[in-house]
Amino acid sequence: MALKRYIALVIGNSHYDEDYYKDLANPLNEADAMARVFSKLKCEVLVGKDLTHKEYVSIFDCFLQKIQDVKADAAIIYFAGHGLNINAQDCLIMKDTPPYEMGKVGIIDLSVPINKICQNLNTVGNQLNIIIVDACRNDPNQTVRGLASTQEASLFGMGTTSHLPYQTFIAYSTSVGGTASDGNATDGHSLYTKTLLENIEEENLPIESLFKRVRNKVYRGYDNLQLPWEYSCLTEEFCFNYGQLNPYFDKPYTESAYNDGTYVSQNDGVNEIINGLKSYIYDVQNTAVGKLRRIYKIITDKNDLFVIGRNLLQAAHGGACECQKEISYANLRKYTWQGENHVLNGILYEMYFDKSNQFRDSVKGINMLDDIANILAYPEFRNARKFIQFTLAEYKDRLYYIPGSSERCIVTVRLDSSYMNMFDENVWNINSILIRGEDILNQVPCNREIKAMELRGYIQQATTIPSLYLQIRYSENVNENDYFINNHLSITNMF
Repeated sequence: MALKRYIALVIGNSHYDEDYYKDLANPLNEADAMARVFSKLKCEVLVGKDLTHKEYVSIFDCFLQKIQDVKADAAIIYFAGHGLNINAQDCLIMKDTPPYEMGKVGIIDLSVPINKICQNLNTVGNQLNIIIVDACRNDPNQTVRGLASTQEASLFGMGTTSHLPYQTFIAYSTSVGGTASDGNATDGHSLYTKTLLENIEEENLPIESLFKRVRNKVYRGYDNLQLPWEYSCLTEEFCFNYGQLNPYFDKPYTESAYNDGTYVSQNDGVNEIINGLKSYIYDVQNTAVGKLRRIYKIITDKNDLFVIGRNLLQAAHGGACECQKEISYANLRKYTWQGENHVLNGILYEMYFDKSNQFRDSVKGINMLDDIANILAYPEFRNARKFIQFTLAEYKDRLYYIPGSSERCIVTVRLDSSYMNMFDENVWNINSILIRGEDILNQVPCNREIKAMELRGYIQQATTIPSLYLQIRYSENVNENDYFINNHLSITNMF
């Protein structure tokens, strides 16, 4: 399943220029906390704190542009702070909003009507719109989160001016005319936001159930004095956490396939193949490959093929000849279906990850590195290249080469002196072996005189770079008959 495109705008206003709006203890803390949880939920998040009206306009315009740019599935707004109801319009109060005076409407120009927010959201796409307002709805001249309400104000102030926008959900921390506690500085959050934070990450919890849970907790917590309300015209299901916190959510295979030590297929024939490959007995392993060749066309579960590929690599690494033969272009190409080769993906994955899905300290199957590199060069395996490159992206700083890359890797061997050995052969002393500025000399076992081809093999083992992409440069002019040695290592080993 692919990640959904959620864009969130989080605003917390604690401090106000006018004494009419008392400073609040927690909105800044709540903005930080909500931004963290939205980021954790894979939302792109914009955060504004103690915003003036001009600053709000700037960040809101950016928010609208991002919704359009990514074609967002949902636009989410969270606000904590003061509010007012002016001429039957609910308005969010910014840092520089002037005091409310009955009969004066200019205040609207420096506040943010929710009606206008909804209208703007409707103009930029057909995404779901989620608006969460942790502000109360009475006289703001106190340390609760004020939202003054007049007798003529209808539900959330839109009844006479607009219909609830399509695909929109609006949540208030209290009902019309009610107060909403700001909590205290020790709490760090109002009870409303605290309860929201406690429940928002629950997987597959519908938004209606989430806010019903919040409402019950807040209502009981304040002796039935604060009753949160929601207004909705959603026609689709919405969950903040639809599974994306699961580390395997956007992976092509199941968790059990990645942690394949205890993998069990629903197909008995597949289990027989996997157990045979795991047997450490050449004849049994080779027989398992024979069975795979006979029934692979009826294996429809990609996880089965992936795990078979992983165990095929293990058996081939251990020396089972038929398993080694199977890891070739001619044999692997038959497993490609609709552009995907799950057996090859399993082989590649097993090289770098163990049965508990832990990144290996050393690459498995180093003896087949060149063969696998040559296989990946074929165009029909392009998706296998993409798979392993995406998988290893977070480990790129620990690898000198990622399979499928066509970039040449340059290794520089620095030589500082030479001598003639007892056979009148020229021997160079190696000073360092550098790749990307890192000296790997201590990883190359050259404490005896070796030729360039053997040195190349040791460098390849240390770097896991296929021969095709490994380029070695020497700091001195050498010829094919020269030998090389790490005299520093030789002297150390004498003691």
